[in-house]
Amino acid sequence: MKVSDPPPAAITITCLADACQALAIAAQEDLPVALINQVDGARSLGVHWIHEVFCQAMATAPRARALGLVDCGDQGGHAMTALALAAHDPRLAVIFKGPADIAIASIAEKRGVRLLLQRPSTFEPANHPNWEAAFRDWLMKD
Repeated sequence: MKVSDPPPAAITITCLADACQALAIAAQEDLPVALINQVDGARSLGVHWIHEVFCQAMATAPRARALGLVDCGDQGGHAMTALALAAHDPRLAVIFKGPADIAIASIAEKRGVRLLLQRPSTFEPANHPNWEAAFRDWLMKD
């Protein structure tokens, strides 16, 4: 079973505006960044919604070096949907930590999709009143 290397510095995204702002900051600093949905967010938001927010945000910052991480928690069905999307969009990766991780990892490898079996540490904008400045500082340290 092959599991992907750690992603670039990640930020939890809850809306399109924050995703766009995070990408703008990363592009200004010429640093890679990963946009990640809330913990197990695929369950509540849906894989397609998460992917669409990522795509729309990327359209606003085409020079950004970004990876979209879809946190599927332990939901195999959501992971399969995310794998199908990621097979056609190399800017997307999947996080899955369920009981079928070996099977999901095998499918990801066959499709050439980046898979993580645990959620990386992330910058949480909700914990910072002036999150843009704090994110810039955090991004520069990583």
